[in-house]
Amino acid sequence: CGSSEEKDAESSIRRSYSTPTGVSSHTSDYQKDHSFNPKVIEFVNDGLNFDRNKLGKLISKETKNFPNSHRKEQFDEVQTLKYDGLSLRIYKVNAEKPYYLLLEAVLTKNIVELPYSLKIGDSISTISNVVGPPSSNVGNDFVYGYDASEVFISLLNGKIVKFKWVQSID
Repeated sequence: CGSSEEKDAESSIRRSYSTPTGVSSHTSDYQKDHSFNPKVIEFVNDGLNFDRNKLGKLISKETKNFPNSHRKEQFDEVQTLKYDGLSLRIYKVNAEKPYYLLLEAVLTKNIVELPYSLKIGDSISTISNVVGPPSSNVGNDFVYGYDASEVFISLLNGKIVKFKWVQSID
């Protein structure tokens, strides 16, 4: 489904943030806050890495055009891609050399590998033991956040049923 250019584009999604430098294994009193935990930073920033070719069949694709907030003459796209167990919202910047930013990813099945062998069906204590305590709780969701990125982990009967990565961009 889609042209060769679209497949290349989907497989070359890049994040709009970078992992901060200077995060070391030596933790000062100030850095003991969970937001500076290197495992939290890795989980939030790099937790969703996948090979597009292993996602299975693309179920649906929707594209909407939007004016670029920095270049009035430029129109960019927000693409919503749905696979069985994964949906992606991607911002395509139609610059001279187009590039892609991941806005949101929702994982409901174990179709991609997560860091630390985390998966749908794990208990929240598994994540807390591996990554540390969440930044906050929102309803039944545990939230891990760093910088402009957050991961919402939804629970049902004490088990993880959904991971949702959200990236804020300007």
